[in-house]
Amino acid sequence: MLGVGLCIGHQSVRDWWLLKHPGAIRATDYKRGLYMSQGKAVSVDVVSTEARNTPQIVTDADGTMREISALELAIGSGVGLGAYGEATNRARFSQVLSNSAWIKRGTLSITDNALLAPDGTTTMTLIENMTTSGLNDVYQDIHFASIAAGSRTEPSFYIRPITTTGTLNVVNPRGPQSGHWQVDLSLLTEGVTQRITRDHSAVTIVAEFVVTSSGTNNCGVMLHLVSGTADMYVWGFQLEAGEFSTPYIPTTTAAVTRDPSDTTVVQGAGPVAFPGHTGTKHTRRMDWNANGVTGDRVLCTESKDASDYMQLHFVSGVVRLESFVGG
Repeated sequence: MLGVGLCIGHQSVRDWWLLKHPGAIRATDYKRGLYMSQGKAVSVDVVSTEARNTPQIVTDADGTMREISALELAIGSGVGLGAYGEATNRARFSQVLSNSAWIKRGTLSITDNALLAPDGTTTMTLIENMTTSGLNDVYQDIHFASIAAGSRTEPSFYIRPITTTGTLNVVNPRGPQSGHWQVDLSLLTEGVTQRITRDHSAVTIVAEFVVTSSGTNNCGVMLHLVSGTADMYVWGFQLEAGEFSTPYIPTTTAAVTRDPSDTTVVQGAGPVAFPGHTGTKHTRRMDWNANGVTGDRVLCTESKDASDYMQLHFVSGVVRLESFVGG
């Protein structure tokens, strides 16, 4: 995952600035070619474009999930720009546990479309009477083709607990030695939908999920309890190759692949003055050089006038600051 450390504006730039980042000095909106300094929106001489050919799900700071269309920057409100590599969700029917792709054992009960999901649709599944492995559990066998045995995979899903006692096992159906997480239900908030990933405070990694060499189905995901009985709402199951979870990719009859992010910073026609500095005295400007330029690259210029200025260079791997007086 590429973490982009930028504050990205949306809808009303000034409202976003004042409400979300009142103490910040400067923030940038590369989508519209704006940045903010001291609460003032000003044009900047660089914008970004996105060439990703498939949609991407983003989750805003308030938990709202939205689908961003292909060729659009994946900007989450209050969280910024998300850029990810290619990923494939191999869990089929990721929101429909009543489908036969999911094996239900014992007297475990499944009710689809039982509650509002994070994407605003009524598609969360209610699971009732879950107990221990082999009795009342649910799982899906998943095949990872052309991936070597021992390669890492990563599960994730959304949960809204009804029962908040006990421990939920998330395991690889090929055996817990090939994947075993434990979720402490007491650390989940009743009535709140949250995504279970390795970073959740309720998750303990007992064994990493890996691809096995046993037969056609060489990985998967299973839910059951250590002991006792529990009810819960679940949604958005994902199992992908790799060592961390990426944004949710909905599936139905087959695995679905999300294209990698392909974000490009585009240079404009020339430098733009920073706000708050006008005229020829103490005017600041930023010169953006295209990627691929070799030799001496000017990163930025701070100028009083055409003869008196300072420049920050990147030369042969070294950052150098130079002052010019009288031309």
